[in-house]
Amino acid sequence: NIVEALHTAGVRSLAYKGPTLAASLYGDIPLREMSDLDVLIDCTSFPAAREALAKLGYQPVFVHSRKQEKARLRSDCECEFSSPDGKVMVDLHWQITAPHLAQHFNFDGLWQRRRMVAIGQKPVPTFSREDTALVLAVHGGKHLWQRLSWLADFAESLRQSLDWQALRVRAREARAERMLLLALALAEGILQVQLPAELAAPIRQDVVVQTIARGIARELFE
Repeated sequence: NIVEALHTAGVRSLAYKGPTLAASLYGDIPLREMSDLDVLIDCTSFPAAREALAKLGYQPVFVHSRKQEKARLRSDCECEFSSPDGKVMVDLHWQITAPHLAQHFNFDGLWQRRRMVAIGQKPVPTFSREDTALVLAVHGGKHLWQRLSWLADFAESLRQSLDWQALRVRAREARAERMLLLALALAEGILQVQLPAELAAPIRQDVVVQTIARGIARELFE
């Protein structure tokens, strides 16, 4: 319903994580826990998206003045909205990570490469398989892979017939190549995901990636 409302308002949107990820990776929404709905839009569409959510009854968790809102759009990557009964939370993103983390994803590119996933009987636009894997790698990395479930999702995304060369190129373009290599090292070392030689070699040659991966594995299991 949110995606349809945004489309009606002329806002391009891509749903990701949450039920969209459950459907695309596992084929069954109840197989993955979730606590909110994540939707990515182009930053310039935020006012229209905010109004579309308001028509559905969603209100921002933090109320900003117009000046504060502009400042947040420059310095943050998302804004939280709550349904009227407080049971559904929506994270409206205009970037994958906050600017201080230095990663950058081009929305037009993500939109052009999008695919559709069925939620119930409705098609919902989401990231391409390669973009999904990269976004999961960045999400886990920015949170230092504190949850094994995030790594399980990433590992599952690697089993989706990926274009490995395109994945690495997009990681470079997003300034997230080392975050991708770290995620791949964890998936290989902990969940025994088989990686192509062109990616396995640079992972083993990167001492920093190996050191961080060992530290994260200790935190997960000790």
